[in-house]
Amino acid sequence: MKFARTRMFGSLFLFAAAIRSIGYATVFTPVGVQLPYAGDAYYHLRRIWFSVARFPESLSFDRYVSFPEGSQIIWPATFDVMIAALIRPFVDPGDQAAVEALAVWFPVLLGATTTAVVGLFAARFYGPRAGWLAGLIHAVLPMGFIFSQLGMIDHHVAVALLTTVMLWNACEIFSHDERIGTWRAAFESRNTRLAAILGLVTAGTILTWTGALIHAGILQLAFVARWLLASDRRAARSRAVEFAVAQTVTALCLTPFCLAMFQGTTWREFGTWSALVLSNLQPTYFAMAGATVAGVQWLHERLPLGRSRPRRIVSAVGLATLGVTVCLAALPPLRNALLLAGGWFSDSERLLGLAAEMRPLLAATGRFDPTFAFERLGTGLLVLPFVWIHLARRACRTGNAAQGLVLFWALALFGLSLRQWRFGNTLSVIYAVLLGAVLADWLAGLRFRFADRPLRPLLESLVVLALVISSLLSFADFYRPIVRMNHLALEDEGRRALGPLHPARRIYDEAGRWLAAHTPPTSGYLDPDEIPEYGVLADWSTGHLLRYRSERPMVQDNFGPYAGHLAFDLAWRYFAETDEEAAIGILDRLGARYLLSGPMGAGRIDGLDRNAMAIRLWSAFGSFRRFREGDPVPGLARHRLIFHADTLPADRPRHAPTVPAPFTSLGIWEVVPGAAIEGTAEPDTLVRLRLGLATSSGARHVYRRRTRANRQGHYRFVVPYPTGSAFSPDVRVEGSYRLESSGIRGRARVSEEDVLTGATIQGPDLRVGRPLPDPPPIPNPGVDPERPASPARRSPGTASEPAATSVRP
Repeated sequence: MKFARTRMFGSLFLFAAAIRSIGYATVFTPVGVQLPYAGDAYYHLRRIWFSVARFPESLSFDRYVSFPEGSQIIWPATFDVMIAALIRPFVDPGDQAAVEALAVWFPVLLGATTTAVVGLFAARFYGPRAGWLAGLIHAVLPMGFIFSQLGMIDHHVAVALLTTVMLWNACEIFSHDERIGTWRAAFESRNTRLAAILGLVTAGTILTWTGALIHAGILQLAFVARWLLASDRRAARSRAVEFAVAQTVTALCLTPFCLAMFQGTTWREFGTWSALVLSNLQPTYFAMAGATVAGVQWLHERLPLGRSRPRRIVSAVGLATLGVTVCLAALPPLRNALLLAGGWFSDSERLLGLAAEMRPLLAATGRFDPTFAFERLGTGLLVLPFVWIHLARRACRTGNAAQGLVLFWALALFGLSLRQWRFGNTLSVIYAVLLGAVLADWLAGLRFRFADRPLRPLLESLVVLALVISSLLSFADFYRPIVRMNHLALEDEGRRALGPLHPARRIYDEAGRWLAAHTPPTSGYLDPDEIPEYGVLADWSTGHLLRYRSERPMVQDNFGPYAGHLAFDLAWRYFAETDEEAAIGILDRLGARYLLSGPMGAGRIDGLDRNAMAIRLWSAFGSFRRFREGDPVPGLARHRLIFHADTLPADRPRHAPTVPAPFTSLGIWEVVPGAAIEGTAEPDTLVRLRLGLATSSGARHVYRRRTRANRQGHYRFVVPYPTGSAFSPDVRVEGSYRLESSGIRGRARVSEEDVLTGATIQGPDLRVGRPLPDPPPIPNPGVDPERPASPARRSPGTASEPAATSVRP
């Protein structure tokens, strides 16, 4: 029997690990390790790298998050510190590439272990055949693959494994019902020891992800129901002790990591009673839950309340309701924290509409569409209700309480996944168990039913075959792009260097590397005590990737408002602002020297004014532009483009920075004082300004501005681009500024020094009938690259470091 379990574990582990490693060619590239998604994995990798370099420290407060204030990190550090501790003996702490090369394998190891444990769990409670089938199903399920593939460094892969162990331990307790005569004997029983182990695993799971409090709550409901439904007081006593021990052990293990008195700090954004972070709430909650059940059981044994099952149920519910009401009334911070946590499951949270993993399983694209669910879980979802009913009837017929717990767990996780598909990570485990169990039952009696009445089993076989084939076809739709991308990468070294990211995210990776190479370095990337000189503003969903590649502070990132509402709200205000000077004021307040503009602005452009900075930067690229409807968009005076990237294939011609759908582009901008071009034209006439720009991406752009001369005939433009010197290695100017009014044309030249000091330049005379002399030569058109620029704006907190500077050539 032991050999059979070992063989099952090893076989399933190797099979699952092989599937999860299919992205090897695009993760390990000629330019280094690249991760398959541009999200949370990059921040986990930052924390791992930090802990390896400064072991045993963990990055709990990061000045590179929610710049300029910095932020406490809402994720527990357990997952990242454990990986760092395992990696550090095998690498040089200063070798970041070696840390990356080892860290990317941990999702594969944890995911493959989960698959093997799924097989053993199903074999334990449904038989060996069910174990093999459940393990094989889970190994190929894309929903499990997503969080455990090579390079997907995310705490959710550990949560899937730990919650499976939690469920197994609870099922072992449910499968052995005890009736202990005394309280002392109850504390010394087998189930009580298992309950203590359950408490340890539960604490470890919550220390990995605070959201696992939901999984713990599911088991708590099951244990409380089991206690209330006990047939007599002795059985109820044993069950109460088991529950109390599990909750007490969990509370004791969490206390050093959660209570403010032990941490020495409080959460700036969440206070001391939040369910979203490790706080006073978790240990207090588990301690009170255990004490409540133990106390009510003690009363049941001494008062008439416990003489019958109905009395026990009514009294327990009444006392628990009274206790909860008193706690919420006495602790307003606790009440507010629970309301905030509940917002994660309501439509009031702005982040829910932006984060893909928080969308419903059957509406992952924003509208009802089961295709997403079928691609990740297969068409077995169509028969899942019938599978659940079949196994429920079996559990009732055999009186198997452990199988009943499995079904309750599955029902709860399916409901959670319908609200947010990220719970599909843990749903995939129990989903595979249910399918494996029902297939094992069906296969066991198939031969005998064929011999008796062949028509029905034949129809059943056709249905099963159709579900298997349709599921495999759905899985193929998911895996095909990954396999094809890796196949091409193995054939072409150039393609391999592109990595696994979607092109729309790959250009942000490119932008991050460009920032690292061409902007002044900032302090404190591996030292939270140092204050960075400036920050970078970008779309919230790309912050983790940009931070890791550029090693620059981000104003907002994938943490959204939960890292800091001030920076997050100001970032969204900047991209929605219609006045350029007001927008620059927001950048000054944020200490942001550079900003990235993409198709989503701060995260969403729906409902923005046409003159909003998000549209003027990305759609108009800083120029005057007319749209089909509405007023034209004015050009920008002090924002200049210093980098451009797009997703157009290399063989497609590029005519402008904006590209046609479904392709996209982005730009990196800096703010400068700008040079003023002043001249004369006919009074009250329109004056037009043009300047050609070209980028290393192959795009060409004409910077256009318009203004109107006043009654005295004076016009004035503030412009951000020099014409006689380089200001960026990626963007160059073609010629000089061309001005036109009333058919009269002229030119103007501007130096980089003029732009950075806000100098005034004499523009051409555009009055009708006046001769147009050539613009005077500029004695020093260039800027010495060795001499630091001296712009007007300065970052907050730095008395000598300029906040707006030209990009280093």
